[in-house]
This record gives sequence, structure tokens and C-alpha cells, in this order.
Amino acid sequence: LAGDHQQLAATVKSSKAQQLGLDRTLFARLIEQYGDDVAALLSIQYRMNETIMGWSSRSFYGSKLEAATSVASRILELSEVPAANLVGDTVDAMRSPLLFVDTGGLALYREDGQEEPSQS
Repeated sequence: LAGDHQQLAATVKSSKAQQLGLDRTLFARLIEQYGDDVAALLSIQYRMNETIMGWSSRSFYGSKLEAATSVASRILELSEVPAANLVGDTVDAMRSPLLFVDTGGLALYREDGQEEPSQS
């Protein structure tokens, strides 16, 4: 078997399915049952820029991942010229391989439709 217990599990909305453990991946269950001895880290990844990979490497893999040289510096090029009012840090951010955008206050991106997070 090949897989990764650190990757996102499926979104399971059924509470019955969650109770049956179907919100956890096969690999997560194998690691829980048998420990790390049943896993081997494939440390070179071939899919993403090293900046993007670096975040997940630090966050989930103890900084053990390496980006293959064929993808390490690959970025998407903007096909459009940025608007004239976008300058400096904004344009640099748009050209960055990794950008976090806080959408928490935008109703469009919230399941509850609220403009602001609830104050519970």
C-alpha cells in the first residue's frame, strides 16, 4: 500500500459514518493500530514548489521533505497584467507561491452565512 496518513481525510457529513470511523483514512487507522513501524517516509516530492512544500514539511513531517529540483522553484505566472492600483507588497504577494488569505469574516466563505465569526 502507498499513502499518507498526514493528508486530509475525506469530509464526512454523516454522523453515523463518523461514528463508524469513516472520517479517518485507512493509513491513519494503520498507524494508530501498528505504529510508525508500518510506514516509510518518501522524502522527495515532485509536485510542488519548495516554499509550499516547506510549510507542510515543517507543519506535518518534521522538516523531512525535500522538493525535487524539477519543481523546487516552479511558480505560476500571472497571465494578466496586475491592475494599476495593485503595487508593491500586493503584487509581490500575488506572485508568491504560497499565500494565506483570511476569509473568516466574509459571508461568502462561511457555512453559517454570518458576516463575522460568532462570539461564543
